[in-house]
Amino acid sequence: MRVIRGPIAELTKQENVTCGSREDYIRAELTDGHAIARAADRLRAVYPNLMCIEFTGAPGPAAPSKTAASGDVAHRTPQELFAEFYRNQNGRELPEGECAELENAVRAAGEGEKP
Repeated sequence: MRVIRGPIAELTKQENVTCGSREDYIRAELTDGHAIARAADRLRAVYPNLMCIEFTGAPGPAAPSKTAASGDVAHRTPQELFAEFYRNQNGRELPEGECAELENAVRAAGEGEKP
């Protein structure tokens, strides 16, 4: 299995594709700093035997992902729960500007609730 590594734009350039056989089995390590939409489709267009993709440069959780919030969720605000979820998924705190957006969304959702 041949391992290729780099940003998806570089890996799919024609001059880079010809560095080996198109029929090689490929393990791609994408180093883009963000998630790539339809990465498998884009890579398979030039590497038909793509076997595996690893997103080595994409931000991800700092620790193994949790499937549930920790602690007593019944006594926590939606903002606290989302902030924990964001921290678990991205390995960093929710940016200040996005905190304000979250506050507005929670407030708007609360106004739509019926007692």
